[in-house]
Amino acid sequence: MRARIIALCIIGAAFASPALAREHFQIYEGNDAVQQGTGGTRLTKNGIDYWTSGTPPHRYKILGLMIDKRGIGGLAGDALGSPSVAKAVKDAGGDAVIMMGEQEKVRGTASSGFYNGGRGFGSAFAFGVPIGNRETAMQVVKYLPDEPAAGPAQSPAPKGS
Repeated sequence: MRARIIALCIIGAAFASPALAREHFQIYEGNDAVQQGTGGTRLTKNGIDYWTSGTPPHRYKILGLMIDKRGIGGLAGDALGSPSVAKAVKDAGGDAVIMMGEQEKVRGTASSGFYNGGRGFGSAFAFGVPIGNRETAMQVVKYLPDEPAAGPAQSPAPKGS
């Protein structure tokens, strides 16, 4: 029984819950905060756009950088489409994120095994799971209205003509 409890604790640590995901937001300041995007691929989920490649095909303002940190493993989830990321983006005043990169840091593995048998017959079960975290970097952006196209200046008609 004790071995099963230890195995369940190891499994729980290895398969981190999505509730353990954390988002860290840093405000961006710079003259180049307003950009004109060129287009790319996106996924819309939980009320925001996740630009997985390229940039939005219109004007936008970079509000900041968000780093999503969560465990790795079967139950940890992903930043892409995450409700917690969407909430953090909306709280920052954003409409979308531009995915910048992802990095996994594996610190080790947890493994466990079980053997049940006797008299030359039995069954065995063993598994190993990585222990670590994944960091996803994203630009948080606010969509801006497109600027009207500048047309030729019209001079007023001369008076008295």
